[in-house]
Amino acid sequence: MAIRVATTTQPRHDGDTRETLAGASLVDVVLGSWRPGSLAVAVAVAVVVSAIYLVSAPPSQPIDYFVRLADAFLRGRLDLAEAPSWLNELVPSGAGGWYVPYPPMPAVVLLPFVALFGTEVPQQVVSALTGGIAAGLVFLAFGRLGLRMRSALGLTAVFALGTVLWWGASEGSAWLFAQAVAVAFSAGALLLSTHRRWPFVVGLLLGCATISRLPVGLTAPFLLAVAVGLPLPVGLSDVRRVVRPAVAVAAGLALPALAVAAYN
Repeated sequence: MAIRVATTTQPRHDGDTRETLAGASLVDVVLGSWRPGSLAVAVAVAVVVSAIYLVSAPPSQPIDYFVRLADAFLRGRLDLAEAPSWLNELVPSGAGGWYVPYPPMPAVVLLPFVALFGTEVPQQVVSALTGGIAAGLVFLAFGRLGLRMRSALGLTAVFALGTVLWWGASEGSAWLFAQAVAVAFSAGALLLSTHRRWPFVVGLLLGCATISRLPVGLTAPFLLAVAVGLPLPVGLSDVRRVVRPAVAVAAGLALPALAVAAYN
C-alpha cells in the first residue's frame, strides 16, 4: 500500500522535470492536471459555501475573544483592557489587563478586518468566510489526489455541509472560529503537500493551523507522508529519502511555534 498523488510530470530524478516545475506558476502547481476552469470552480465552491454559512450564522456573536485580541494587537498590547462578564475565561495579566488563553492565530486572521471596520466586525462573518475558503482548498486537494471533477464536488459537499464544519464556521464563537481557521490552514497545507514541493511552506501552513488549535500539530506525520509519497510499510531507504523534506517541514512549523512561544 502506498500513498499516491496524481501528477503529470516525470519522476523527480528527471532534470527536465525539475526545471519545468521550478518555472511553474503557483496557479499551475495548484491546478495540476486539471483544466484551467478548476480554479474558477474552486472559487465558486468557496463563494457558495460561504454564502450558506453566512445565512446560517447568528445575528451576533458575543463570544468575540479574537476580535478584542486583534484590536489589542493593533494597539500594541498582548492583553485586553477590559473583561466583560460573558467572557469568563480571561486570565488576569497582573498589570490591570486580561489575557486571552487561546492560541492567537485567529486574532491574526482578524487583524485586517478589525483595522478596517473596528471592533464591531462580526466574528461569525469572518468565520463563515474562512470555512468557505477551506472548502475551496479541499476541492482542489481532492483534484490533486486523482478524483474526477464530479467526485471532487460531491466529496467537497460532504465535507462542507455534512460535517460539523458547517455548524462551527457559521456559529463563529471563540473555539469554533479557531477550528475554522485551523481547517483552512490545514487544507492549504494538504493541497501543497500533494504537489511534493515546498515542504517549508507546508510546515508553515501547518504551524499556522496548529497555533489556531494545538492538536492539529499531530497531523504533521500524515502531511509529511503525503508530501514525499511515503509508502507503507516504511523501509530504511524511505526514511533516508524523507530527511531533507522533513527538516524543511519542521523548519516551517518552527516559525509559528516560536512566535506563539514568545507570545506566551
